[in-house]
Amino acid sequence: MDILLADDRSPGARMLPSVIEALGHRVVGPVSGAREAVLLVRQRKVDLVILAVEDAAAAAEEISGARLLPIVVVTARSDSGVAERAAHLPVFACLAEPVPAEELDPAIRLARARFDEASVLRSRVAELSRQAEGRRTVERAKGILMEVRGLSEDEAYRLLRRESQNRGKSLAEVAGTVVSMEGVFRAGARRTPHGGVEKRAG
Repeated sequence: MDILLADDRSPGARMLPSVIEALGHRVVGPVSGAREAVLLVRQRKVDLVILAVEDAAAAAEEISGARLLPIVVVTARSDSGVAERAAHLPVFACLAEPVPAEELDPAIRLARARFDEASVLRSRVAELSRQAEGRRTVERAKGILMEVRGLSEDEAYRLLRRESQNRGKSLAEVAGTVVSMEGVFRAGARRTPHGGVEKRAG
């Protein structure tokens, strides 16, 4: 993996590049702080970030604002506050200096695996949200057609389905067009009281 290392040049962090490389990874950097790290994650391919800086939680937040990546935090001493402050960030491991290879290796592997699992979950949630929004749009489009064209619910759905097949578009896309043109449909219904369209009062 390409691992971005941000460290404050503390004695315990100086050995990290050689430890990372000994594990078979490539070191990107190292850089001295979050600002330089943000620039690099925007410019370079990075698979994971290791933070060995004074305010690791703030650095993790700044980096995550630029790009979501798995993060491993290395502290100069045991600091439970880092984990608490970074609870909403993709920080998957907190290690205390000095970090031996036998501790860093599983932390890197676990952080990457958990991040990948979280990414799949985020994608699934986003897809479910899109599907739910699509269903709401179809229901709204059906309601518009039922009202302005005097169709039953089944007839409105079949009309949307037929247009979807004829146009080679998804049902949600066709429904979205109907919803976006609601005003046009209603204006047409008011001008055309006959031909199967119910005349609206007033």
